[in-house]
Amino acid sequence: MKKCLIIICFIFCTVGVAQPYKSAIGGKLGYGLIGSYKFFIAPKSAFDLFAGFGWYGNGLHLGANYNYQMPLTKDLKALNWYVGGGLALATYSAGIYSNTNILISGNIGLEYIFDDIPLTIGAEYMPSFALVGDYGLGNRFGAGYGSLIVRYKLGK
Repeated sequence: MKKCLIIICFIFCTVGVAQPYKSAIGGKLGYGLIGSYKFFIAPKSAFDLFAGFGWYGNGLHLGANYNYQMPLTKDLKALNWYVGGGLALATYSAGIYSNTNILISGNIGLEYIFDDIPLTIGAEYMPSFALVGDYGLGNRFGAGYGSLIVRYKLGK
């Protein structure tokens, strides 16, 4: 119980850091064409909900990541880094081969938040491990997933 309280305080208790924006909607281009909705639940804590289509076969990807986000430096508060993880569902179908994966993934990224226009741009790396299914030939780890991100800020 004590560990649980420490983790909750670590995630939700932040001192002296302003929330960059309330929410943003946009897209990720990399491991597919993915729509993304990111919203903050605390100044350093955000969720990224995503859904879209993969490049290979007739694939559908959907999932959610938790991100812990901080300014990269005290002087440049517009450039943030984040780290987190989450769960996803991915399907794939090409010819006679089809697969459905339930994935656990980690992510790390950079996000630049423009002050004068309502946009954010970023890049992230998201390796994944298949809890159910695989990436073909029995491989359950996927390390080649990253994306470029553009989002429109919906609130300050």
